[in-house]
Amino acid sequence: MKTVTKQVYYCDFCNKRGLSKGHMLNHELHCTLNPDRECRMCGNNPDLKPLIEKYKNTYSIKKSSDNLDTPYTLINFEWKGKPATSEMILDDVDQCAMCALTIVRLSELTQGYPYNAFVYDHKKACNAWWNAVNEEYERNAERDAMYG
Repeated sequence: MKTVTKQVYYCDFCNKRGLSKGHMLNHELHCTLNPDRECRMCGNNPDLKPLIEKYKNTYSIKKSSDNLDTPYTLINFEWKGKPATSEMILDDVDQCAMCALTIVRLSELTQGYPYNAFVYDHKKACNAWWNAVNEEYERNAERDAMYG
């Protein structure tokens, strides 16, 4: 029998694991649970911490026991004023779906779903982003073809 001991590397933010240190360092740099991440979608390195705090302060959560001798906790989700929407978040990050996902994940806006009615459709946001990028590329290609 052969026994092999290997190093396993874990992301400090999401606990993803891998056997390659370089790969995990790269993952941590771009992880959507890293508030100081570098975005591979928009290419920006925005400071998302103020936006994360802004959206954390839009709601309050009160947890209570269900008093039925079960391990479940009831979540009472309440908006403080105007409810946050995915459109508001996308507008704050220039429509970048990955930066918006970081804000949604780190501000924990999906807590208490379905009671808080906040929905972020990441696939839809990514499709809208890439459609806009492709339209811009086609406009530039047409302009270059016309003017050489």
